[in-house]
Amino acid sequence: MDATIMVLKPEHDVLPFPHPGTPGTGKSTFSHELSNRTGMQCINISEVAIRNGFISGYDAQLNSHILNEDRFVQVIHILEPTMAQGGKIVEYHSSEFFPERWFQLVIVLQTDNNILHNRLVER
Repeated sequence: MDATIMVLKPEHDVLPFPHPGTPGTGKSTFSHELSNRTGMQCINISEVAIRNGFISGYDAQLNSHILNEDRFVQVIHILEPTMAQGGKIVEYHSSEFFPERWFQLVIVLQTDNNILHNRLVER
């Protein structure tokens, strides 16, 4: 399979321009399950950013790292050769940072607020 898929989650029901959202909508679970079923490599952008020191802090309330947006272009450069191969699943909160040429399909996950609240409380 040579398509590249991005799995997103919006903060609100805003389409087609997704915005950053909260953890807990099932993005990681869905991405990894899709990867297992298709054999496509799953790339977690947060993990790439952490590994390469592109984090500016940590939001304890959201249980999430804060990406240094000034250095985000370096994530793009690091991933460009990998993304050129196609057949990837990119897991991140938003799509606005990435070149459109990378993706043939964008999947936006949404979760009922009551379910989302319970998931976040459990964390």
